[in-house]
Amino acid sequence: MPEPEVAPRRTEGPTCGPPPYDALQAWSRVVNVQALVASWLVRRGATLRWAAVDGDGPARDLVASMDGDDLHVEVTGWPADGARTHPTTIAGDWFSAAEQAAAERRRAHPRARIVIALPDTRRYRSLTEQRSASLAGAEAEVWFVDPAGAVHAR
Repeated sequence: MPEPEVAPRRTEGPTCGPPPYDALQAWSRVVNVQALVASWLVRRGATLRWAAVDGDGPARDLVASMDGDDLHVEVTGWPADGARTHPTTIAGDWFSAAEQAAAERRRAHPRARIVIALPDTRRYRSLTEQRSASLAGAEAEVWFVDPAGAVHAR
């Protein structure tokens, strides 16, 4: 009886396209910040391997390959107006969660580039400055996304 053929193993993970931009929401919401960062990465030659598109929480993930590096991006957005808690307070909680996620990713992926992507707001810039020591300890980069979709490293 002939031996079954074995399919060759893939050396790279599967790829995906950028998640969709939701024009019904503000540019600073997590779904749109994620879409802007993903599109920016693709324009720079990155290969997206993962883009979380489920759930409606404050964070979404991206995993990409760029310039030979694995890139893990924790994306968060600006809270919606009208919440019971002030948006700047919620943003502080979401920033802390992103910071914790970045530290966990650093432990899980010691050779990868770890990034937190945020909408470019005064509050997130202030939090980034206040927590610069812990971000440096996690070797986490911070990227700010503006309304036009440009991404700026801190």
